[in-house]
Amino acid sequence: MVELFKKAGLTPSNVAKLLNLSRVAVSLWFNGHSAPHHLIERRVERLKTAVQAALKAGDLPLSADVPRQNRHAEIAKVIHRHVDKMQLGSVGE
Repeated sequence: MVELFKKAGLTPSNVAKLLNLSRVAVSLWFNGHSAPHHLIERRVERLKTAVQAALKAGDLPLSADVPRQNRHAEIAKVIHRHVDKMQLGSVGE
């Protein structure tokens, strides 16, 4: 899961914001110190599915010319577009 997010150019902060979780919790996943709690498994699976679709479509990772301050908003647009297209519900709920 973490490798998929990294391949897509998502940081722990991006994933945390998309899932409405703390950055610290997601950082622990990225560093291999913990795994997602079972109560949020569905949300994580929806995000993984959307990220896989975005990678396949070439929408992620974002181009290096996207300014740092706009990156999360652009990532969120891409993810939400794929979530909507695939009728996955919301990744943050």
